[in-house]
Amino acid sequence: MRPLAEYRRLTSMSWDTTRRPRVLLAALALIAALGIAALRVTTLSNIGGVYTRRKDFVRAEKLFREALQAYAGTLPPTHQNVGITRIRLGDAILKQGRFAESEKETLAGYTIVSKQAATSTRWLQPARQNLAVIYDSLRQPQMAEKFRAEFAAAEKKSTSAAAAK
Repeated sequence: MRPLAEYRRLTSMSWDTTRRPRVLLAALALIAALGIAALRVTTLSNIGGVYTRRKDFVRAEKLFREALQAYAGTLPPTHQNVGITRIRLGDAILKQGRFAESEKETLAGYTIVSKQAATSTRWLQPARQNLAVIYDSLRQPQMAEKFRAEFAAAEKKSTSAAAAK
């Protein structure tokens, strides 16, 4: 099988959390051999997401930080992938109870992603929820309420758009 076809096969496998890290690590080894840096970084971030779902937040944090470091050498700091990875890093840090550090990463990612032309709520809504939790924990109720209101408005807009179809 051709290397890129094999990579696609590996990364399209189910999100079974018991198997997925091994599959993604195999994909990571394959793209390292191919020398495709952009796919390597995306795969690192995806492996971090698997560890987040498995509640291994320390390992997820390490992978998201590694992905961000690699992105720094290949993408502008305002690129959507950088923003998404910062949101994911913020989530992993939040789950460890480090609220101030989580605020920094989540808000930075939210700011980047919210400025993108084709922004979906897939990444913004979880970021809004996390920011509300973070600001509650940091005893900043006005900021928490701001993000709860943004979340509610986006949910209402999404529901209205779905009903119109």
